Amino acid sequence: DDNNPQKVVDGLYDFGVGGALAYSQSNGAAVTVIASILQFGPEAFFARADSGIVAPADLAGRTVAVKSSGWELLLTALLEREGLTLDDITPVEAGFDMTPFLDGEVEVWGGFLTDEVVRARLAGLDLVTLPLYEYGIDTSAMVVYTSTERLEADPDLAVRFLRASLRGWEWALDHPTEAVDMMLEMYPDLAEEREFHEISFDATMPLVRPPGSRLGAIDCDDWVAQSILDEMESTDGLCTTTILESLWADD
Repeated sequence: DDNNPQKVVDGLYDFGVGGALAYSQSNGAAVTVIASILQFGPEAFFARADSGIVAPADLAGRTVAVKSSGWELLLTALLEREGLTLDDITPVEAGFDMTPFLDGEVEVWGGFLTDEVVRARLAGLDLVTLPLYEYGIDTSAMVVYTSTERLEADPDLAVRFLRASLRGWEWALDHPTEAVDMMLEMYPDLAEEREFHEISFDATMPLVRPPGSRLGAIDCDDWVAQSILDEMESTDGLCTTTILESLWADD
């Protein structure tokens, strides 16, 4: 698993990019978040456009796929915003094969706006989506991090790495077709799904650079306020905006 924060702590990698980092931090991984590539997480629940579902309250009485304990937590949080619980819906144990949804056996599915939603639409379905970020549920996906020790020892390395990374993202956002071309050159086995990757990248762009945001921005107050970090004695060093501020000062 190359997206393993412990490999960054151990010095096998200088930096990492991934999600669920707060879980690793809560279990003792000495890593510091320095930026967030996604300003909004891609998780959503979705249904057919003719289902009558237009808001989370409409999930009451519906069959909803539950793919994992993580997705159950997200579903529970979404329902709680409407005063509902899992008892108000019909949870259906599911894996990552969307066939039950595509065949109409399950009314609501959970997945990424950049993945399962794209695949369902490519299968010919008109959908309504309930993106979790629109309902105040922050999944803090795809953050950039480094070991706390390395950051303290060589902050300039983090500045240079993040500058290069964000410049790459800025170019890709401005040249989406060329960006997909480059990816498929690197991973030719994915070329058969070119249409999927093009649409997926289009769906990713507003999550990375929504109007009014700065590329890579992260709110460290929100980061340390995550409930999974509540039991930590100290949240010092879990997140910093210092590296981003250094870049912005140079702009």
